[in-house]
Amino acid sequence: MVWAEGLAPWVIFLLSAAVIVYAGTKLSHYGDQIAGLTGLGGLWIGVVLMAGATSLPEIFTTVSAGWLNMPDLAAGNLFGAGMSNGLLHDRHNVPALLVGTAGGRVEAGGRHIAAEKDLPTSNLLLAVADKFGAELDTIGIATGRLQI
Repeated sequence: MVWAEGLAPWVIFLLSAAVIVYAGTKLSHYGDQIAGLTGLGGLWIGVVLMAGATSLPEIFTTVSAGWLNMPDLAAGNLFGAGMSNGLLHDRHNVPALLVGTAGGRVEAGGRHIAAEKDLPTSNLLLAVADKFGAELDTIGIATGRLQI
């Protein structure tokens, strides 16, 4: 059946997405545990370990592109993803998903927060930093803090 052949990539994609969601929740949970066990604090774990773990796809894409002799893809990913400044998000109403409770600092469960139109994404980043006790006046182009 022809339609079945086209179905396989969709099934693999959806299963892969489910694994990523599951792994992301576990990454957050165990990051909180590592912070508690080591005494390093949630901010350090989030900035160093979690950021490093979530940058792995860009790193592997760049390395794989080099191995496959695709320098355009490697350079584009390196300068477009791995080295870009995530704090300079402009006002494009970027959807975001927060998973976990940050060790009880964020209210849990099925909430949908609709930010006002053209609110900089860095307002969300500033609010998340507040939840971890970082005393920051601003991040990127933030105009305030999103209520989370």
